[in-house]
Amino acid sequence: MTDTLIASLSALAGIFLQNCNLLEWLGLVVLLGLGRYLGHDPFQAVGKLWAGKLWYWRYLSVAAVAPVACLTLFIRTGSAPAPAVPDEWSHLFLADTLLSGRFANPPVPQPAAFEAIHILPSPTRSSMYLFGPALWLATGKALFGNGLWGIALAGAFLGIALLWGLDSLFEPQWAWLGTMLFLLKAVCGGIWGMYWIQSYWGGIPGALAGVLVTSAIWRLADLRTNPWICGMILGVGASLLMNTRPFEGIALCAGLLPSAFFLVPRQRLALAAVPVLMIVGGTFALMRTHFEAVTGDPGKLPYVRNQELYGWPMTLPWMPVGNPPPRHEDMKAYWDWERREHETPLLQSAARKFGMNWQHYIGAFLAIPFLLALRRWREVPKLAVLLPLAAVVAAVVIEQTGYPHYLSPASGVIAALVAAGCRMWSGGRAMLLVVGLLIMFGIRTATPAAVTPQAAAGSLCCRYDMGSQRQAVVNRLNAEPGRHLVFVPNTIHVGSSDFYPWVYNEPDLAQAKIVFARDLGSANDKALWKEHFRDRKVWLAAPGIPLKPRPVESENDSQPENRRP
Repeated sequence: MTDTLIASLSALAGIFLQNCNLLEWLGLVVLLGLGRYLGHDPFQAVGKLWAGKLWYWRYLSVAAVAPVACLTLFIRTGSAPAPAVPDEWSHLFLADTLLSGRFANPPVPQPAAFEAIHILPSPTRSSMYLFGPALWLATGKALFGNGLWGIALAGAFLGIALLWGLDSLFEPQWAWLGTMLFLLKAVCGGIWGMYWIQSYWGGIPGALAGVLVTSAIWRLADLRTNPWICGMILGVGASLLMNTRPFEGIALCAGLLPSAFFLVPRQRLALAAVPVLMIVGGTFALMRTHFEAVTGDPGKLPYVRNQELYGWPMTLPWMPVGNPPPRHEDMKAYWDWERREHETPLLQSAARKFGMNWQHYIGAFLAIPFLLALRRWREVPKLAVLLPLAAVVAAVVIEQTGYPHYLSPASGVIAALVAAGCRMWSGGRAMLLVVGLLIMFGIRTATPAAVTPQAAAGSLCCRYDMGSQRQAVVNRLNAEPGRHLVFVPNTIHVGSSDFYPWVYNEPDLAQAKIVFARDLGSANDKALWKEHFRDRKVWLAAPGIPLKPRPVESENDSQPENRRP
């Protein structure tokens, strides 16, 4: 009980204190005073003119939010951020695999030397994830040279799809305002700065999938919309949900079923069902091909194979706690973190999840319209909004960790509640919230050190500083002539956390300029170099110490303990 109380108080305190939220609350007070002083009729008139008559520009404005945020990130840092979270590496690995024209890669020599979190070593060397997020990363890399631009492209589609759906529920000015506020908060703000747009594991792919489904259902109830078009969009959204956030996607669809059956005429449902079944059926066949390529069994998910090998993921409460990995201390540490998250009492974890998700999606600036919509819930289209939100929230509550991207399929209904609250709340004063969120975006961009992911997350799985140190090693070796083999000590303790080794590689090891491998002792390392990488210069790398050569050819064949700096 004490732990639950402490966790609850910590989550509530975080709503006000973390990630510039205190500054947001102060800014909200200033904006409310400014709105009262200036009056709200001018803002309402401007909102109607912008959102009602300038149809083309309002769609262009919401489509530009994610690309502009991504461009700002590149201008601020000069390059793409280095991946660090194991999930990011796995999604990027699958994206590179897809770009090579396959779902899986052949196994590597000495698999123990190349084992990495969320990467399967057998029967194929593959990601444990479904291919939804990787599709966008692969698109960005193929078209623009970097996966983040694929995420930004998905964000542009997210804005268009969300406004298209909200247009069927609200007047144009409130549909535009709800869309813009949601994008500025979730994409440009959130609990960890711009983690939806500055990382490779954010919620934009899941949000787009959920919004496509919800918007298509809402539009089906609008007799002016072609049901075949709605069915195609619904089929695409459902297919993306199946391969992005499948568990929360099932909850979202279950919550939307009453909307479909009670709000949509039966004939329109029947017409929309044809393209839905065709697209979802084709996607299901493609998924079976993916599973067979990775696991050898068209009915076995890569998740399940990872559970067999390493004992995680333990995301859902009914999943068994498997045996820890047989090798590598860092992977055992990750298994132990998953186990502790899995065994955390529901009430204690619910408080933390509430704090994280409230900060990410609502925060100070959207608190008034969101709470007002919940308070006056009878004025909200209940079947179309409240039921799917409740279903997805329930799904996230019973999962472990519950990061904001878990809730991303509910993005459409969260934005609908914000739009409804803005319509209820003092007319055009809600337009000032856009100004406040733009100011906060500028502050976060100018002071990124205050909201870095590692400071906000404080989690064993999110050591972003380790990613930047690894990238420094990569930059150094890219400037060196020839090709390189880098051995990384099996476990390195940095402060109070175990460091996750940098053993993530390209799908084709033979063609890679830099290959990272685990240091398994002189005999194994020498054999690996001699048999497979003899043309490469050998290095030893670790955080906190300079990159240095590793003369394996002159070493004896003893088996020393793992090297620690």
